[in-house]
Amino acid sequence: MREKSDIIFLGTGNALATRCYNTCFIVRSQGGMLMVDAGGGNGILRQLELADIKREDIHDLFVTHAHTDHILGVVWMVRMALQFQSPNPLRIHSHRKVLDVLTYVCRQLLPCHEAERIGSVVELHEVRDGDSDIFQPYEKHHSTTLDAARLAEQLSVKNLILYQ
Repeated sequence: MREKSDIIFLGTGNALATRCYNTCFIVRSQGGMLMVDAGGGNGILRQLELADIKREDIHDLFVTHAHTDHILGVVWMVRMALQFQSPNPLRIHSHRKVLDVLTYVCRQLLPCHEAERIGSVVELHEVRDGDSDIFQPYEKHHSTTLDAARLAEQLSVKNLILYQ
């Protein structure tokens, strides 16, 4: 029997949206919740509240890139994780540039006693080119994210949602 999962959209706006929240979503399954991006500020906390999702139930957060409308909400998620520590760490996954930007911003904006716990209460996990190879996608007749993105570009697809 397949595991049931769903996608909860917390926002569908764009970087300059004023009447809706920036793009971010949660993939929820029996294994837990994965948030993708966190929007552009502390509005993420309200969006979670409106979706009846507890911040401490999100243990993995994937950040696609370091634009303000994707990463500033992550700063608020980090702040909440540091102030209201849950039994499990908040694991943030992204490429090195995003992790470096996030670390710098958090160390500049958050109190020192909180920022020094980045690495323990909040874990940073670098995603590198080729990491998907460990899952051997081609042996399972699956494409990789890169394959899907290249195909979408060739077909001039404006929006692409990937799920597993």
